[in-house]
Amino acid sequence: MASELTWVAVVAHELRAPLATMLLWERVLRDPAAGEERHAQALQAIRESIAAQYRIVEDLVLLSRAGSGRLDIEPGRVALPPLVAAAAASAMLAAEPRRITVTAKIGDDACTVRGDAQRIRQIVDNVLANSLKFCRDGGTVSVVVRSDDGRARVEITDDGDGIAPERLPHIFEPFAGSPGSLGLGLAIARALALLHAGALHARSEGVGRGATFTLELPLVTSHPD
Repeated sequence: MASELTWVAVVAHELRAPLATMLLWERVLRDPAAGEERHAQALQAIRESIAAQYRIVEDLVLLSRAGSGRLDIEPGRVALPPLVAAAAASAMLAAEPRRITVTAKIGDDACTVRGDAQRIRQIVDNVLANSLKFCRDGGTVSVVVRSDDGRARVEITDDGDGIAPERLPHIFEPFAGSPGSLGLGLAIARALALLHAGALHARSEGVGRGATFTLELPLVTSHPD
């Protein structure tokens, strides 16, 4: 019960922040002396706060549905290399302001899995976002796709903050993020991996020594559907 109350408190705090921002800027909109430029700034801030709140609610709903087996996926044959390459390209753009180098070793071998392409992309995006978040400015994030033993593997490695040994077993738990973060991204990524009969693992040699996340998905045969 105590842990559930803690979760509620964390969610309430995260939802309250964008609400407080919207209320603040709403006052500016009602001030005729603020001027057009200030009004435009207020509208932009309100839009961003609404988007932030919407993402929180969407993540909570997705995690709930995944945990209860009520999340629908649309399975099909998914070529993993181009999907991961597209995710890495997006990460490169997001990393530019902090001068983080994102490298990708995708390969051109046939690495096909069965699953929902949109959800698999979401797994990769969430892990990449986490690695970028905890990578130092000017650091590096590498993405590697390989296959062996009937499994496709996507390895995402950063040289950032690392993970303390006592925290490592809890890294994929909801609300296990750093202060000021709900920590839902990795929890959602693992839940989606499990829905695809896969797995998501993390390893780190400790604080300040970076981390590696490995997504494993079963390969499909060359036979058509």
